[in-house]
Amino acid sequence: MPALSRLQAEALLRVARAQRPLYDDLRPAYVHLDPLVTLLRRRGFSGLMYAAGRPGEGALWFDRGRLHGAWELPAGTGEVLVHQEDPLAALRSLWAEADAVVTVHPGSPPPVGGAADDSPHGAGGDARTLAADGRAAGAAGRGAGVGSAVVARLRALSTSRATAGGGGPGPGAGAVPWDRLLPEALARVRRHRGSPLALHLEEAANAAMAPHATLSGGTVHGRIGPEQGKAALRQVAEGLRQVAGSAFTERLLLTLARDFACEDVVRQILQSAAEGD
Repeated sequence: MPALSRLQAEALLRVARAQRPLYDDLRPAYVHLDPLVTLLRRRGFSGLMYAAGRPGEGALWFDRGRLHGAWELPAGTGEVLVHQEDPLAALRSLWAEADAVVTVHPGSPPPVGGAADDSPHGAGGDARTLAADGRAAGAAGRGAGVGSAVVARLRALSTSRATAGGGGPGPGAGAVPWDRLLPEALARVRRHRGSPLALHLEEAANAAMAPHATLSGGTVHGRIGPEQGKAALRQVAEGLRQVAGSAFTERLLLTLARDFACEDVVRQILQSAAEGD
């Protein structure tokens, strides 16, 4: 089975899931796996079908209707299972869970991923291979595509690891894109802990931001200033800690902070929330 690191897979998934979804918040209890795959293939779809739940995460990549690759990222492990013989196996355990959340994002499949069908791409590329693919795409005028975005993500991750503990402070609260960070925080809560908790935390965040801004269904109305953003995220942190515990809350929010390059701000919020107990 071809090798693919968890870091590579998560970076590629973040890039693909940044695209506006074609289908959002689907539930396996109402949408069956095989008919949905058949529909996407019949339409010549290119992009990602992504599912997340308690068993972990699953990804099914399409390239003009062909199954390009399939990954399974089991919860609690650092491995990525690349399914070639039976690509749908990457999603079946998630489809068996009623609380799993499924989204479909259009886009270009990545240059790695254990290609299924007749795709020419394999899954053994490392960060250098991704960088080379991204530079080639940029030279061909596709600098805004998935390849170059992946390269930028991996370079940022590499830099953050190299400078951890020795670099300067990150951006202040005023530089944090709160209008994107807060909806993404609640989306991750929904994926991992379900919609009821996400809705409860959304209400708490809105109370902290009132009357300046409100958040509903992933859409921000109004302007979230630094103080409102910090107060809202603290409410999310406090509410999540009460249900899921400190370790899960810190892991989820610090991963979010790395994605948005604001670890210092989020660490301060987590510390403040802990001291308030």
